[in-house]
Amino acid sequence: MSTGWRGLAVACSLLLLLAFVLVAINQTAGVVQLASTLDPRLGRGLLIALLVAWGALLATPIVLYFRLRGPLRVP
Repeated sequence: MSTGWRGLAVACSLLLLLAFVLVAINQTAGVVQLASTLDPRLGRGLLIALLVAWGALLATPIVLYFRLRGPLRVP
């Protein structure tokens, strides 16, 4: 792949990642606000639960990557 196409692919990937993060934050804030209208403690608890869930979802691939074994040695 030439450098130009690679740069375009990286830029598009970063743009899609940013869009996903913004949508996820927006939806999380909306759900927490909805729960807070019912009971403020429910909103706070939901926020903490969602933050823990997002943290676990983001940390899982990183932990799995660093737990990979090294490359096989040539016999």
